[in-house]
Amino acid sequence: MAVRSRLVESLRAALARREALAETVDAYRAVNGAGDGLPGWTLDRYNAHWQLQVFDPALWERRSELVGPVLDLVEPRALVVKDRTSPSGASLEHARGEWILGGDSPRTVVREGAARFAVDLSDGVNPGLFLDMREHRTAFGKLMGGRRLLNLFCYTGSFGVHAFLGGAAALTQVDISAKILHRARLNLRLNGRRAERREFSRWDSLEYLAWAAKKGLRFDAVVVDPPTFSKNKGKTFRVERDLPELAAGAAALLAPDGLLLFGTNCSAISVDRLGRTVRDVLSSRGRASRVLFSGGQGSDFPEAPGARESHLAVVALEAR
Repeated sequence: MAVRSRLVESLRAALARREALAETVDAYRAVNGAGDGLPGWTLDRYNAHWQLQVFDPALWERRSELVGPVLDLVEPRALVVKDRTSPSGASLEHARGEWILGGDSPRTVVREGAARFAVDLSDGVNPGLFLDMREHRTAFGKLMGGRRLLNLFCYTGSFGVHAFLGGAAALTQVDISAKILHRARLNLRLNGRRAERREFSRWDSLEYLAWAAKKGLRFDAVVVDPPTFSKNKGKTFRVERDLPELAAGAAALLAPDGLLLFGTNCSAISVDRLGRTVRDVLSSRGRASRVLFSGGQGSDFPEAPGARESHLAVVALEAR
């Protein structure tokens, strides 16, 4: 009984810390494991849909002890519990899920300031919106007035939505997945913009950079938010190894006084290292740069010493 009482109080405190955030968004991390004094699990809100992820095998066997307080305190319309206990990371793409409520309605729409996004909690670990990137995409979107944006590894197009709402003159969004690009088009439509076919390219982002350079294309802003690791056509991409090449390709397409944002979840790349690498590449091309903003995960992702459920490094620069 004492254990449940402590869990309930810690959960209540975590929810209270997000009250101000909940006034402008309804998609955020409500529990970030040890950072909220609740090690081994996380809880994410997507409107009235909630996702509970369990990272500790012993805790997975006792997951009902977590579910009860969550149901009592947040009163979700839908709740899914996902198994993230695989030490190999195999559960990252195909996490075992258990619907507690609302299994017949996994889809919903969330708000992020003025933006709207479609999410699907039955779709792997991430239902379509990376919550930890929220503050950076919002800040970058506000700088997009009149700019032509290239959004590489665009996923479901959240940077594109914020760019459109920020007054971007044109969008080009690139991803290798047809399914993901369909979701990106849907998100634009949710925000009142007709999604033109020419604005989306199903392409490997590195290959697109090479093609666009040959065509002499230029953009006023470029977003590069690649996966840590991927494979395509027998080639392996590793952001820790390939970051300089990626930065050089993006810099080649960037117009004078253009804006460049890089983000990565690779835990081996700190914010300082990311900023240094991108600035060095720009400098090698004779372009001075200044950092507009940089940082890690959002305010709803507190960390505990020695425990990190996830990682993010972001830097946004202006290149002259």
